[in-house]
Amino acid sequence: MSGRIGQPVGQVRLTNVAIIRMKKNGKRFEIAAYKNKVVNWRSGVEKDLNEVLQTTTVFTNVSKGVFANKKDLEEAFGTDDYEKAAVFILNHGEIEIGEKERQAMFEAVFRDVATIIAEKCVNPDTQRPYTLSLIEKALKDAHFAVVPSKSAKQQALKAVQVLQTSGFQIERARMRVRLTVPIEGASNGVYVHGVAFCTSGWALCMGSGFCLCIRSRQPRSPVSPHCRAAGTSKHHVLY
Repeated sequence: MSGRIGQPVGQVRLTNVAIIRMKKNGKRFEIAAYKNKVVNWRSGVEKDLNEVLQTTTVFTNVSKGVFANKKDLEEAFGTDDYEKAAVFILNHGEIEIGEKERQAMFEAVFRDVATIIAEKCVNPDTQRPYTLSLIEKALKDAHFAVVPSKSAKQQALKAVQVLQTSGFQIERARMRVRLTVPIEGASNGVYVHGVAFCTSGWALCMGSGFCLCIRSRQPRSPVSPHCRAAGTSKHHVLY
């Protein structure tokens, strides 16, 4: 008879799992999540909780398999539901991972932030977008540090401010809007959200010295007569 002790059938090995910890009301709570899914969940890419957590059970010690007491959950999270408490810990807890995994996580979030900036921002002088590599270099030069627990979109807004403060020329790209307004049959014009659309196809925004002119598809002069009459100093024409 072999003296080897077999692995219990019911035991699940914690492979490729990151332990997420949270201390609340003097108690420690832990959940087991997949390393490569935590960042996707926190950034909003992953929506399926079962793809992120190995189990929705909340532990006081994952390695030893000690479950958290429901009374402690109620006191700490206002609910004794394991899944609701697990989601809260997943969103706000501290991830325990190895150094290599942590570095890879930081790099992934950093690249996501840089990608969003490259897609949404331009050089204010040329109105042309920057390359991804140039944005990454500028962020590093500005010593911008990402936070893996926050979404890339949220951090991209802060990153743009950091770049502007450091002297890097960048701004949000202007949104181009195209409106189709029916001209035939309109006798008195149309008034939508503070903008008056007249029967000629022009629109006029008054009050701030800025006029937005929206032309119909028919060829007309580049500046509306309403703009000249209003004496506005700036105007934009959209086709």
